[in-house]
Amino acid sequence: MRSFQVGVLVPWVNTAMEEELPFLVDSSIGFHWSRLRPETLPINGHDPSYLKPMLDAMPRAMSAFDGLRLDAIVLGCTSAEARYELSAAHTNDCEYFTALRSLVYVMKFFGAHRIMLVAPYDPITMAAERASLRREGLDVIKEVTLSYRDEIRHIPTSDIVHSVRSEFSSECDCVLLSCTALYTIEAVAALSAILPSSCLITSSNLAIAARLHAACTAKQTKQGTK
Repeated sequence: MRSFQVGVLVPWVNTAMEEELPFLVDSSIGFHWSRLRPETLPINGHDPSYLKPMLDAMPRAMSAFDGLRLDAIVLGCTSAEARYELSAAHTNDCEYFTALRSLVYVMKFFGAHRIMLVAPYDPITMAAERASLRREGLDVIKEVTLSYRDEIRHIPTSDIVHSVRSEFSSECDCVLLSCTALYTIEAVAALSAILPSSCLITSSNLAIAARLHAACTAKQTKQGTK
């Protein structure tokens, strides 16, 4: 039985969240998906101009959840969150989670503070995320930009692993694979086998899954005490 229902707002071109999240949580968590689609689509997969119009489309995307009894809503775009101030005004009184806030939650939970930021972002977005993490007391001491030709979702696991392995510094206590559109399950498994065990390896989707698991467990515990 799905005892914890989640509405996920996912960018229209992102296929990774729908494929990864259900495998990262237990069967008590159920998902409902709604696409965030800007009025004008970007010229190509390297054009970040769509981010603000995509966020402006949130109310329309939220309408897909009308009539559902949701326990949480997730905004699944790390880069948009880093670059623009977000509002939780349309959450229908349920919990509201975002990718970047989930990453901060996980890193603080594990006591990680020295970050290797790995992401397929343009320089402005990388700087915005670095600043967002710094405001939370997390220091980005290494940055790696993942290159790609067409779309983020087509970046192969081998490229992620190679980029991290070749640039890794022992000063880092966390490798952060940022971007919900990035397929990371296999990359995290491969990196766990080659990096120091003391180094936390997480991703936007892994962090969201961890945050949802904690919220689901809290709800079950609360219901159990009634």
